[in-house]
Amino acid sequence: MPIILVSDENSNDSSINFLNNRSIKKSYIVGGNKILSDNTVKKYPNRERISGSDRNNTNAKIIDKFYKR
Repeated sequence: MPIILVSDENSNDSSINFLNNRSIKKSYIVGGNKILSDNTVKKYPNRERISGSDRNNTNAKIIDKFYKR
């Protein structure tokens, strides 16, 4: 799974083209609206936002999502 770092300031079409050209089927957006706006997020294919009340809570949600016990 590729990890692409973007922000509202540097979000551009090249990251979206990268995902589309490689047939990436799912996009996980880590962080809330302060990190990446909904307008930017909606450009990504089959997206799911993972965010919490703070960075520690976001980290816990990432662990819950991807770590199978």
